[in-house]
Amino acid sequence: MRWESHTTLSLFLTSFLGLSWILLIVAFYFQSTELFLITIASMVLAYGTRLYLKKAASSVQIENKRRTIKLFKGEQETLSFSIQNRGRLPIWNGELRFALEPVLDLSHLEMVHNTKNLHYYSVPFFLRKEEQKNISFSIQAHQRGATRIRKLQYTIKDLFGLGSHVSSLTDFFQTEVVIYPELKEVKGVEQLSTFEMGNFAYEHSLYENLSAPAGAREYVSTDPFNHIHWKATARTSELKTKVYERSIEMRWVFILDLSVKRKNSPGQVSNNMEAYISQLAFLCTVATKRGNRI
Repeated sequence: MRWESHTTLSLFLTSFLGLSWILLIVAFYFQSTELFLITIASMVLAYGTRLYLKKAASSVQIENKRRTIKLFKGEQETLSFSIQNRGRLPIWNGELRFALEPVLDLSHLEMVHNTKNLHYYSVPFFLRKEEQKNISFSIQAHQRGATRIRKLQYTIKDLFGLGSHVSSLTDFFQTEVVIYPELKEVKGVEQLSTFEMGNFAYEHSLYENLSAPAGAREYVSTDPFNHIHWKATARTSELKTKVYERSIEMRWVFILDLSVKRKNSPGQVSNNMEAYISQLAFLCTVATKRGNRI
């Protein structure tokens, strides 16, 4: 997993580090022990904070397994992943943030921000040294679509809140959620029947399955040369033609036109798109149950 990271110190520490050497010179010039000790202590605090954030952030590992969750509208499932601290420094104040498309409802997580296309959620965490935790939450399918965790990042702050480290995932998160459309019944579908040359044995088929010979018959002049049964011909001393099982293939072809042909807006998409997709999904279900190829 590839991460993009940056560390930020508070304005107080940043300003103090910029003036620290000047303060040390002033402390030596005026021989002020108090100013010298305060300056040294603040410098140790600033560099220690930066070192802690760097070490703690490099020890965090988030699981990213390839998985597909398939749901219908209204169904619920649990989305989970693990976060592990592989270092020896505890992480006191951590926060995990990610975004999902609004095709899912997450009722048990705090939404910190939302846009038209993405909802952002936040999960606080605390990890002891070499500890692994499983973060899981319930999701409910809201509408047709597909989504995966996006803009995943974790933030680590020091104990006193004087600095923070942010790491953002630049790869795709592998777990994906697919929400199927609703099934809306299409009347008259039981009357559809299409037979083509195929692989299913059928008593009255007009087509033949060339991979399933069923015997031989007398040769006639209209028979193709490659259908001659040479073994039967040699055995009977008369030309014989192979006989194949009659077969059909049941296939449906669906074409969904979502465009609205108007003079002023030729590329506009129909407002009934979701209804059409739901009906198409119903037809695909019927075809699958019948054993038809699509």
